Amino acid sequence: MNTDLNIVVIIDRYLPIFGGAQNNVHELCRRLTRDGYKVNILTRRIYKWMQCNEEMDEVKITRLGYSPVRVISKLLCFLYILIYLINKRNYYDIVLSVPCVETTDLLPAYISSMLTKKPYVIRLTGFPTFYAIPLSTKRTLWSRIMETLLPKNYWLKMMRRASAVVAQSSVLKEALDPYSIEKCEVISNGVDFKRFNVPGELEKNSLRKKYDYPEDKVVIINTGRYDRDKNQITLIKAAEYIEKSVMPGKVYVLIIGATQRNQLTSNEDEIKQYVNNRGLGSFIKFIDDVDGVENYLKAADIFCHPTIDEGMSNALIEAMACGLPIICSDIPQEVCMFPEGEGLFHKPHDHDSLVIHLKELITSKELRKSYGDMLSTYAREKYSNDTLSKMYADLFRNIINDDRSA
Repeated sequence: MNTDLNIVVIIDRYLPIFGGAQNNVHELCRRLTRDGYKVNILTRRIYKWMQCNEEMDEVKITRLGYSPVRVISKLLCFLYILIYLINKRNYYDIVLSVPCVETTDLLPAYISSMLTKKPYVIRLTGFPTFYAIPLSTKRTLWSRIMETLLPKNYWLKMMRRASAVVAQSSVLKEALDPYSIEKCEVISNGVDFKRFNVPGELEKNSLRKKYDYPEDKVVIINTGRYDRDKNQITLIKAAEYIEKSVMPGKVYVLIIGATQRNQLTSNEDEIKQYVNNRGLGSFIKFIDDVDGVENYLKAADIFCHPTIDEGMSNALIEAMACGLPIICSDIPQEVCMFPEGEGLFHKPHDHDSLVIHLKELITSKELRKSYGDMLSTYAREKYSNDTLSKMYADLFRNIINDDRSA
């Protein structure tokens, strides 16, 4: 196999920033590097304490554009990445753009491709409609500037020029249909089964003691960014109702979050204040920016994911791999991740429906185990990171070979 490929990956936020896209891209890059491909991450230096250059799991990371002012930081990052891609055009073969903030991780890929003729691939991070509508409903200064300079049709040009667009599911691929994107591949997210796996009874009990989980309660866990779309408040309200009206003293909720108070969509202060004001702190706990999230999952009993919007949730796959029974919202991006006809779903804001599913699992340890075992088996069959990294490598090689023969 020819592994003499140099791949540049552009993503606005990267580890140690916590998030599904960040974790998934890192796993992909780690495996590509292990298999002999040269991979370099270009990302924004969001915080001053972040190193400009480092290696993480042998993956090279270059952070650019630090400024305490977000707009300036994004502008600097865009310019530095564009300059890098032009100056280094003889040292890389293809660009993978992972648009979290399109102006820093898609726009430079597009402009540099126009100038250097190097191919680029877009890996979606969510429903692609954000390319074809105003960039932000929050109407920040940055979004107003970008909507003026780059009308929505320009973002469609960027997608159509890409050598391929990777969607994580058939649901996301279908969402591209109105935009006439011809070159679309479906490659789902994956999970590292060495990290995320079903614990034995001894390991589970040891982890519960380590994290001080109460022995006499059912532990419900949620992982993800503090973001309104993640909708942790619905879980909190459902747990409050169960604790106060249905099964007092029976549940313990752990929310593993990623601090991002400087983000417009952050709900961190809102949900923490709600828990504090309602006196729920005895059974609802927050732990922020953890390492080793897999161990918290292995020590838990139920995974709950009431998200409003999603691309393809890494958190769900990780919970599946750890053998947890899952309750999640019924949005198409979530439903398609489960075996057909299986799953416990609820409307995103319907905490009454969530309560019904929680009661069902809380009262039956046997059901929790059988459902969790089924999901773990399914995840191993469908979401192997080794298989998915090979699919990306094959895609990159095919694109480069086609370009060379054109």
